[in-house]
Order: sequence, then C-alpha cells, then structure tokens
Amino acid sequence: MRSIILILLIVFIIALPATLTCFKLLNFYPINWIPIANIPNPVTFTAGTYSGIEAPNGKFYVVCGEISAGSCYPYLQILNTLNYSWSTGSVAHPTGGISHHSVASRNYCLPSAEQRLIVSGGKTNSGYYNYTTIYDTNTQSWTQSTPMPVSNMVNTAMGFSLSSGKYYLFGGQSGLNGTPLNSVYEWTPGDTAMVLKAPMPAPRINAAVVCQENLIYVFGGSATPDGESGTNTIWIYNPNFNSWNISSKQLVYARTCATASNIGDLLYIVGGKNGGVYLNSTEMYYVSDDSIFSSNDLPYNIACHASGSYFAGIVNSWYYAGNIFIAGGKNSGGLVSNAERGTAGGGSKIEPTSLGNLKALYH
Repeated sequence: MRSIILILLIVFIIALPATLTCFKLLNFYPINWIPIANIPNPVTFTAGTYSGIEAPNGKFYVVCGEISAGSCYPYLQILNTLNYSWSTGSVAHPTGGISHHSVASRNYCLPSAEQRLIVSGGKTNSGYYNYTTIYDTNTQSWTQSTPMPVSNMVNTAMGFSLSSGKYYLFGGQSGLNGTPLNSVYEWTPGDTAMVLKAPMPAPRINAAVVCQENLIYVFGGSATPDGESGTNTIWIYNPNFNSWNISSKQLVYARTCATASNIGDLLYIVGGKNGGVYLNSTEMYYVSDDSIFSSNDLPYNIACHASGSYFAGIVNSWYYAGNIFIAGGKNSGGLVSNAERGTAGGGSKIEPTSLGNLKALYH
C-alpha cells in the first residue's frame, strides 16, 4: 500500500506544473468578448494597431481598408479606449486610401516611445503603392518613407522587435494573385532601404503576426496566390540571431486573414478563413511552454479585419489584465460593422492610477 501511495505521490508531483498551467490558462486567461460601438465606416483588407503613451490611455487605430471592390477608405478610424468612442482621422492617406497592407507600431508603450504607425505598401484605388508610409499620432500627419522591397507588394504581415528596435516585413505577394513570397525584410526607421533577412520556412500571404519580448510569432496564412486556403503553422523568428524555429504545435484551425494579439505571454489568434469558410474561433498560444488552447469564440465569423491590444500588467503572479480590440473585416454576409473588446484577466478595466510603473505591451 505504501508503495502505491508513493507512486501516486510521485505522479502527482510530476503532473502538478502542467495541471497548474492548464488551470491558469483555462480559468484566468480566456478572452471574454464584449460588443462596443460599431466602426463608423466598415472596411476589410485593413490593418490595425494599438498605440499610446500609457495603456489604457492610448488609442486603437484602424488604417484605411477596402469599402467596396476597388475602392479604398482614405482615413484612419480611431477608437478611444477609455470611453470606446470612434473618431475619424483628419488627414487622408497620401494615396487617397489603401487596402491589403500591414501596419505596426512600437510594442513597448513607455512615455518616451515614438508614437508612429508604420504602414507597408498596399493596393490603392488606381493600382499599387510602392512605399512605406508613417503616420505621426502627435502631429496627425502622414509621411512617405522607404520604398517597398518588391514592386506592387500586398498582403504582407509586419511586426516590431523591441530588442532590435527594428520593423520586420513577412511574406506577401507582388500584386493580387501573385506568387506568395517567403521573404523577410528588416527596416530601421530612417534607412533608405530594407534589408533582406533569413526567409520564412515557406511562402505565406496574410499571416497573423505578433511580437512578444524578443521574438516574433507568425501564425497561419495562405500559401496559395488567391489567399483562400489557410494553414495551421506556428513559426517563431528571432531577430537577434536572424533564425527561425518551427513550433511542434499547430493551430487547431487552419486559417488565413486572421489577426494575432498579445496580452503578456499569451498570444490570441482571432478569426480568419479557410477555403471560403469564415471563422469565429479564438485560440490562445502560451509562449512559456509552447502550448495551444481554444478560447471563447467571437459572436460572429470574421476575416480580413483589424486588431490591436495592450497588456496592463500582472495583478498577481498568474493574473494578466489587458484588452484586445477587433473591428472591421468581412464574412459571408459582406462587410462587418461590429467592433469588439476582448478582455482577459477577469475582464476588469485597469485604470491609469493603478498601473504604477508597470510596463505596457501592445501590438
């Protein structure tokens, strides 16, 4: 009997860390989706990011997007994340509107952080735009910047690395229905050209990218020129070593045109489509132990939407608090006007006075 008890005790001790991880994830971290005011002008093939001096005092930016076939919305749509009201940017994008682009901003939100949105190329009302553009949120102005490394480059994914202080452009294609690319380009603000880096393990368009600490995570995306068929791969890029790691885990659902956001060391992959089927599922990827879990679904299917998030801090040793914002996109019914706030860490809103000197991560 003592030997049996001893064996059971050993098994319990061995299994305890995994049990606690599952308990932590399933009881504290699932996203709870709460409807907020609809986006004023529904758009798809858009991109978004969160940017601000100190979360949650920042704003969620939805950058242009397609309002109908061949027609692009020219302005930013800006969500005030304190009162969840929308406003429209006062200055149009230099092209008069773009779609099929990507956007990134610095993903460490500190008082000294540059408040700029970096936008890659894209499709315009009359063709393609072969430059990056920079939007300064303080001066509310656009600037044309570095040429895109490939002509007519669309459906890329972009991320910012805190450790290198540089932006990274993943995949994409030269023109709609062009051959998907596996290229990775590095860009330093102020440089006149992008630098080619180690390629992705395979070509991808419309992948979901999110940065966490010193690594950049690439989820799913499509390997077909029409962008309809999704994949379930999880790849991890290390900018410091210019190297790739292929996760042993895979997304539960193959998807493209999804978004990825981070709250602490949990990454949330939301929506997307596969083979013409639109998804409402949310998956959680836990960075610390390379595990994937299902979370609460959105109340509707969505793809080609915008997202952004902030991480307000650790409430206790397990408990993160933050928000993900989703807006725009489309599904089988057409353009989606809904917008959602996804809360993690119990859903409580972290007020500025309670933040102290906590760092705020956002994407």
